Amino acid sequence: MYIVQMACRLFCAHPGKERSFEMKFTIQKAPVFERIAAALLDFILLLIVTTGIMLAISAITGYQKQADKLDAYANEYGVSLELKEEEYNKFTKEEKEIYDAKFEAFSTDEEVMRVYSIMSNLMILIPSLAIFFAYLLLEFIVPLILKNGQTVGKKIMSLGVIRIDGVKASPFILFVRTLIAKYTVETMIPLMLLVLNGIFGFMGIVVVALMVILQIVLMIVTKYRTVIHDSFAQSVVVHLPTQLVFNNAKELMDYKTRLAAEEAAKADY
Repeated sequence: MYIVQMACRLFCAHPGKERSFEMKFTIQKAPVFERIAAALLDFILLLIVTTGIMLAISAITGYQKQADKLDAYANEYGVSLELKEEEYNKFTKEEKEIYDAKFEAFSTDEEVMRVYSIMSNLMILIPSLAIFFAYLLLEFIVPLILKNGQTVGKKIMSLGVIRIDGVKASPFILFVRTLIAKYTVETMIPLMLLVLNGIFGFMGIVVVALMVILQIVLMIVTKYRTVIHDSFAQSVVVHLPTQLVFNNAKELMDYKTRLAAEEAAKADY
């Protein structure tokens, strides 16, 4: 940028007649409606692919087999894994004592705890891996194939992802945008907080609500409607049909130099 400023000072004799680079090249921000529509399409597709991958991983890891084992042990000890607090409170004192004794024996059985531990780990591992592979496929591999950072939703809406300086988004930028920001920061951290605080607990609802509100606020107040993942990757979502996109930094610099020379030629000496 410093080189461009120096070129303008050297070639443009009358500052009042200078036209900045930004006047000829501007970021054509994606229209809000099209961006929301693209995001919804991508989210629906992400849910479908995630569900399919979860089913596949569950079959590979034998999750249902472990669940059946745990149910069999529960029936053997005469306890219910789905017993609700209000149902337990309806027991008489004697029934509670009997049930507590059965549950104590159940929860101290080493084999039962081994199966329970496997299931607990799988309940975290399966959705985590499924979401990871869904993001990897739909938000990283597909944009590399379609070019210009386009997901399926963005392709339909004629949107794309580029660097904030107008250069095409590199695979590294797409990696940061997708797997570090979208997967880790925007998805897994809130999901882990939901799990720790209860899916329908107050804190879980607060976490999700704050994430949604933050994204909306960032889209409204930032210059390029930059949400969290775009902030991490220094990227911007644009309307491709009207956006000038450079293949690399050298092409961008050549354009700036040529523009400065053209403006200098037009200036009055």
